Amino acid sequence: GSCNIYYGAGGGRIVVDSHVRLWSLRMLLRGIRRWRHRRIVIVSTCFTELSDADAREAGVMLSAAADAVMLVAGEAGAERVDDIRAGAVANLAPAIVLSKSTESRALDWLLRNLGRDDIGLVISEEPSATHERLVAAGLELDRPTMEYDAAAN
Repeated sequence: GSCNIYYGAGGGRIVVDSHVRLWSLRMLLRGIRRWRHRRIVIVSTCFTELSDADAREAGVMLSAAADAVMLVAGEAGAERVDDIRAGAVANLAPAIVLSKSTESRALDWLLRNLGRDDIGLVISEEPSATHERLVAAGLELDRPTMEYDAAAN
């Protein structure tokens, strides 16, 4: 990813990042899972620049890493949301996958549902705009003080 920003929120943390390719998404998710957490909740772009097959693979990865995934449908449309959901349900224990029309609505949902010791991961097409939305919601830039869990995958 290109932008890692940490926020304290409801006793949890929010990490804002962007992705470029599936391999960078895989590395980001692997790193997030290693932090101590109660739940991982992801707000994600619908990966409009990826092929349909790669979008399904992104769905597999998001669902494997998270307890809940909120997709930002935006301009992507229902077919792209369905592609990602199809990948998500391929997991043995898939995450709950929901969608909102805008990132602002998805972030509102995240802020209402993030609890103590949860990690919220926002995969954004425009991390600087996401940063502004979170600051406007009253969150402050925090230092990355997460505890690393060496036993996690």
